[in-house]
Amino acid sequence: MNGAALKAVALAALIFVSGTAAAQCPAQPPIQGVELAFINTPPAITNDKSSAELSHYQTSTTFARSQNEIFTVGGLHLSQLAPQYLVTFELSEVGRDRVCIYPIAVRITIEYAPRVMVASEHKPGSCRYKSILDHEMRHVNTDIIAFNEFLPGIRKSVEESVRKLTQIGPMPHTSIEKAKGILVDAVRATLERQIDEFQKIRFVRQQMIDTRQQYLMESRLCPRGGDE
Repeated sequence: MNGAALKAVALAALIFVSGTAAAQCPAQPPIQGVELAFINTPPAITNDKSSAELSHYQTSTTFARSQNEIFTVGGLHLSQLAPQYLVTFELSEVGRDRVCIYPIAVRITIEYAPRVMVASEHKPGSCRYKSILDHEMRHVNTDIIAFNEFLPGIRKSVEESVRKLTQIGPMPHTSIEKAKGILVDAVRATLERQIDEFQKIRFVRQQMIDTRQQYLMESRLCPRGGDE
């Protein structure tokens, strides 16, 4: 089963406001672009919670269940996406209490730190433990494949958005913080739209692992007493 959450953190802000005096600023240096780093942290594997405790976690798994079958939660794959972005800029003094602001670059870091949980009823090394762990690691591997496939497109979309930003000013120093907030919203909105689209594709792929047929097949892999 699979559960996921998204958290976006703004570390810094580029400056963006619309102004009619931009022509008074010196020529804008080329924007360096968008750098995207993917930190793939090995999954943390735990075996300290029972099936009953695992059943309290919210999961995205949905499928039709027969009244003659009892499904228990043998394991979970949990992950939290934590994109962080750092937008850098330069300032150029052009007069008394007047400044021009130049977007320079954006760095996005996405850390994937999955957690795999196997119910405590299943002893490490047992057939049941191995089959559950294999299932949850399929979730992890599916995520990694999806990340490697779609992150370049996310970077490209953010870069296209950033390159539309132009130098702004001259403006008073007192307007800088307000301008920061405007640009933070613009960068965040672009990134979140891309992450939301990625999450939809990721969800579909994960659901292909969590099917009734798959669970029935895996349940038959180990004989009775498969926890020994």
